[in-house]
Order: sequence, then C-alpha cells, then structure tokens
Amino acid sequence: MMVSAALKLVGLDLQRSWLRLKLEAETFKDRTTGEFKRVAVNAGLAVAFALAGLFFFLLTIVTGLVALYRWVAIEYGPFAGLGAVAALTAVFAIVLFLLAVSRAKSAKPEMPPMPDLKAVTAPVTDTVLSPATYMEAAKQELTEQASDAAGAAMRTASDAVRTSSRETLVATLAAAVVAGILIGRRRGASR
Repeated sequence: MMVSAALKLVGLDLQRSWLRLKLEAETFKDRTTGEFKRVAVNAGLAVAFALAGLFFFLLTIVTGLVALYRWVAIEYGPFAGLGAVAALTAVFAIVLFLLAVSRAKSAKPEMPPMPDLKAVTAPVTDTVLSPATYMEAAKQELTEQASDAAGAAMRTASDAVRTSSRETLVATLAAAVVAGILIGRRRGASR
C-alpha cells in the first residue's frame, strides 16, 4: 500500500495502468472474437452456397443428358440415344482430365516463410519508463503472441490442406459449414 502511494506521488499509478491494460486486452479479445466469428460465418455460408450451386449444376447436367437421350432416342432409337449421351460425357471427361493435368503441371507458388517475431528484440535501457511505455510494451507483446498463434494456425491449416485425404477435407468443410450455421443462428437469435 505504501509503495503504491509512493509510486502514485512520482506519477506511476500501477493499479490504473493495470486496469487500462486489462481493459485494452478485453477490448482486443472481444474485437478479435467478433472478427473471427464474422469470418467463420462468411466462410461457412460461402461453402454452403458453393455446395448448393454444385448440386443444382449437377441436376442441370443430368436433366440435359436425359433430354439429349430422349431426343436422340425418338429420332434414331434408344441405342443411338445412349451412344449420344456416352459421347457427350466422354467429351466432358476428356476436357476435365486435360484441365486437371495442365493444372498439375503448372508451378505451385511458394508461400513466403512467416517472419520469426521472437528474433526481434527491443534494446535494453537503464532509464525509468513511463506507464504509457509499459502499456505499449504489453500491447506489443500481446500483438506478437497473437501473430505467432495466427501464423501457427495458418501453417497447420495449409499443411492439413496439402497432406490430408479428400475425405478429411470434405469432413472439415462440412464441420465448418455446420459451425457457421450454428454461429449464424446464435448470432441471429441474440439480436
């Protein structure tokens, strides 16, 4: 208590500085959490819309193939209709296969390595620092830790995308869609 009063006389109100740091950390956490939720909801909705679009695209292709079969079958018989459908699907398969091969041959861009933020250090001084300087140092440390965590998460996610099986990726996307829908419903219910 006496040390706190003496520091207050010198201009160092540690309790106020601590409360300010705590408030800024809470504000940063709330802002970051809100941003993460917004991004997750948007990503989940984007995946859901893409899957719905893919579903309707496949329905359109099936409908077109049925129409082609019926038209050719009426004009030339059922075997000619089946042959026309087979020829068209073979052309689609060849085009898609050629696109896949050309994409696989193209050079994959390398992601630049994440900077090592721990290697950057501040110079040590013998002077007494103001509370604002302590606050800035605490904010800088919090920012560096958040950056390290984000970098680790990005590396883990990119490794998972590169090395995981297709089933794992589809299951992860489905989980993201479900999480986005649940977060969106919870967010909509709280308004």
